[in-house]
Amino acid sequence: MKFDYNPVINALRQEARSQAQLQPLRNDRCQPIFGFHPHPTSKVFLLFHSFTAAPYQFADIAQALFEEGYNVVVPLLPGHGLAGSWNQIMPPPLPLHRRVYEEFALRWFKRSRVLGQTIALGGVGTGGTLAAWLGLQYPQAIDRLFLLDPCLPNLSRPYGSEASAEPFIFASTLVSPFVTTPHPDATGELYRQWIIPRQEESLPGYEGFSQRSLQVWFEITLEIQKRSLMSPLPPVLLVGSERERALGDETSRLFCEQVRQYQSKAWHLYFDRVLDLSHAFLTSFSDIAEETHLTRLLKQYANLELAAVELAGV
Repeated sequence: MKFDYNPVINALRQEARSQAQLQPLRNDRCQPIFGFHPHPTSKVFLLFHSFTAAPYQFADIAQALFEEGYNVVVPLLPGHGLAGSWNQIMPPPLPLHRRVYEEFALRWFKRSRVLGQTIALGGVGTGGTLAAWLGLQYPQAIDRLFLLDPCLPNLSRPYGSEASAEPFIFASTLVSPFVTTPHPDATGELYRQWIIPRQEESLPGYEGFSQRSLQVWFEITLEIQKRSLMSPLPPVLLVGSERERALGDETSRLFCEQVRQYQSKAWHLYFDRVLDLSHAFLTSFSDIAEETHLTRLLKQYANLELAAVELAGV
């Protein structure tokens, strides 16, 4: 079947423009990121940003992958990045059902995979959770995954137990260096407010969220835990950092060990505090001339010939 490349990429760009006209965005950093070459590439990278954030998290990494010769797609997650006066009375319109995220991920997977010979997925925080979920749906169709501080279940607790996703029970433990302060909203739901470490800076994404919109991710992680006990993932690189206190080294390490039951090409890399990496490590490096440790790592991983790799375990 003949494939018309240019109409597809033009349609994706036009859809993004039309959606922004229907629902204005908070700022330009919330725009989807598209890095398209004149022709399909050997790999296309589909990247998911984290909870309450926006595609700006992947701006530098997307550019680096594009310069390596790959097509790159960073869509705006549903309900994210929209302009409005959101607060505890009117929380931001984040999805309240996991199905919304799952259908979104499947849709972008099917649209993006035609832009390259193979497709690779990546994500940060809950975006990593979404990439892992999608990887379990299509393990043979995905070339590789990279998960940056993904929100994962606590595998030291039994599947299905409330404690198996402890980081989601109290949102105050979710993301470092941010903490949250709860406020009861008009419906009785808990509303969580991000506290910005440097008060003179404003978040490109949302400043708060309802507790229910966070619990959606708890449900997705439980399915990941269940499925990963029975099904393989594609080759995967998990990257964590000491600054990320939500899950820390132990959770991602245990998950990587579980993945290795079915996928030998699984690596767990942990940056210690001296590198000062946290969830904020993806936001902006435009003022830094030298490439970051993370950017160099992901470029090497993108170019790695996985067929030649026999031993897992960074």
